[in-house]
Amino acid sequence: MVPPLEQSINNVGTSYIGRYQVWERENRCYGRITSWSCVFGVLDIPTLLNRPELIVHKMYLDTEPAAFMCLLKELRRRSRNPIDFDARSYAEMPTVELSNGKRITELTHPEWLMRSSFHKFY
Repeated sequence: MVPPLEQSINNVGTSYIGRYQVWERENRCYGRITSWSCVFGVLDIPTLLNRPELIVHKMYLDTEPAAFMCLLKELRRRSRNPIDFDARSYAEMPTVELSNGKRITELTHPEWLMRSSFHKFY
């Protein structure tokens, strides 16, 4: 099992955890593309369930409604059977530490400022 810190860094990057979005150029969308980004479908569900981001962007009820329902069903199951959540990997991200008042010279991982999750090309 990959440690939570490494899982977060490898999958999200080091600066942004808010939303998971797949762009058209990444060729990893099984739903449909609209406005240059993926509207996730049923075949995207296994990936979505394992992502560390907090929000999925985007899902529409009129695009493979079964995908939306599958995700909703899993979220409901997880809310009834919570697992321990280790937030350390998120708390150590530079953007979080800076917004909490740390100076740039006090960051836990200053080298993460150079890594970007915004422009990954696969």
